[in-house]
Amino acid sequence: MTLQEKLIKTSNEKLAQRRTSWTFMRALLWKNWLIKKRQPMATLCEILVPTFFILLLGVLKLLTETVEVPAGWSDDADNTAGTRYNLFQPTGRNIEWVDADLPKFALHESTMTGLMLKLARQSIDDGLRLEELSASDLTACRTGVLAGGLVDTNTSSPFS
Repeated sequence: MTLQEKLIKTSNEKLAQRRTSWTFMRALLWKNWLIKKRQPMATLCEILVPTFFILLLGVLKLLTETVEVPAGWSDDADNTAGTRYNLFQPTGRNIEWVDADLPKFALHESTMTGLMLKLARQSIDDGLRLEELSASDLTACRTGVLAGGLVDTNTSSPFS
């Protein structure tokens, strides 16, 4: 073994002994301390802003009343008493001339499928209520839908 190989071997061993996790941690902590020392306002904001919001959420939680809602799918009929239903209930609503199982929670579904089910159910319900209209109202409704494309169910809307 040559002198150069011996020097390289001993220097690599010494370097390996100095490379510990403590030396890395010490270097990172020192760099972090230098950065924090240079920017005291940023350090103060990093501490105070999250503390403020944690305290704010705690105060808001104390100001509200707790509503016990059992596990499962809940409706919004009463905001002070929780109710529970099965979200996966296969049937919920029956329309005599529609030969399909209609889900109970199409109105509360937040996906595009739920939106399409809600719109379909609303159009069927509106179609069933057409018999309640007088002859003049029915004619005005048909003319508005066919000629003008007026489809809003809100009677105060200009599109109904």
